[in-house]
Amino acid sequence: MNSEEERRRQIARDNLRILEEQKLNVKKTLQAELDTMQIQKLQNVTFNQDIKLLQKKVQARLSPTCVSLENNITVGTKDGSVIKFDLSLNKLSQIVSFQGLPEKTTNQRQRYSSPFQKGHSKPVYSVSQQQKYNLSMQKEYFNVRDADTTSSATVFGVNLTALSVQANIAAVADDKTIQIVQLADQVVLHSMIGHVDTVTQIQFLQNSTQFISCSTDSTLRLFDYDQQSQLIYTVDSPLECCACLSTDYFVGGGEQLYLISRKKRTPVFTYSFESDIYCRKLITAVGAVQGYNCLVVGLFNKLVIFKMNGEQLIVHKEIPLQNQFVNGIDCKIINNKFTVAVVLGGERKFDRLDKTDGKSELLVFEIGDVQKQGRFRM
Repeated sequence: MNSEEERRRQIARDNLRILEEQKLNVKKTLQAELDTMQIQKLQNVTFNQDIKLLQKKVQARLSPTCVSLENNITVGTKDGSVIKFDLSLNKLSQIVSFQGLPEKTTNQRQRYSSPFQKGHSKPVYSVSQQQKYNLSMQKEYFNVRDADTTSSATVFGVNLTALSVQANIAAVADDKTIQIVQLADQVVLHSMIGHVDTVTQIQFLQNSTQFISCSTDSTLRLFDYDQQSQLIYTVDSPLECCACLSTDYFVGGGEQLYLISRKKRTPVFTYSFESDIYCRKLITAVGAVQGYNCLVVGLFNKLVIFKMNGEQLIVHKEIPLQNQFVNGIDCKIINNKFTVAVVLGGERKFDRLDKTDGKSELLVFEIGDVQKQGRFRM
């Protein structure tokens, strides 16, 4: 054996040893965090008995697919439209609409313009408003628009399915891989692997480098992109959606609703909805505000508001719908009110054959008032 080959083998052994040490260090770090982590206490909610619903028709050819709630409301649709609504004076008024573009087949290199100027050519799977950034995503790319400079940039993928943003960092699911992207420079910082099937939703923990993701591989995972680590929580069915109730309790939705304890590493509570048709009992969207014991769940023809009590989810109120699917839910504290935005349509977000004559609508309602210290009052 010559010296060059021996040198390469030694380098390979050293690299393997370093990788094993890194894995061990990550495991120790995660275990230490679990052992010392203080459980985030949820703020109690006094729910309003009567909920006033604000409804607005979404002017698009196909169903709305996603919603982002900040001071304004942004809605994405299946025909590629991006629509903004103003939420003020208890009215929903449309500010601007960027209609979807017909898809063009060409052998030449395509030049993508900002969808906030011309719309998308395919279904919009995710929209987000975060500080000065507006984002919208279709299958092949997501677009970042700087509200201060009005400049836009495009980040490409292969099969983009989910997106979540915190400050100037975006977590973007490209099928099974989650890319961590710095929005200012559109640079991919990390690639988080682990899921073995399509990622369906991502949700950041507040003010953290950690986020949860769910997938059709029947797992919910907690990632830390700074530590390059993950914890895996396995359930009994593929997951369509997820949400953070606190740093210790996560929710996943699929054939059942799963309440998952971070420390116990397992679901501590499950809830099922009955239907003779499989696709119509699937939970398609969940929404929560981290730190509050309130959860909004959506499925076909129904919105359900849950209250968390201990390690159980108790039904507080059911809101019937008109032959509609719930495709997206976003919850925020706005003007000291717990506000919920929901998009409804006659077909599902992702391609499925089940369609109805349900109308395309944006639904907004307030569950209660929030005091300055974070509590609700009537």
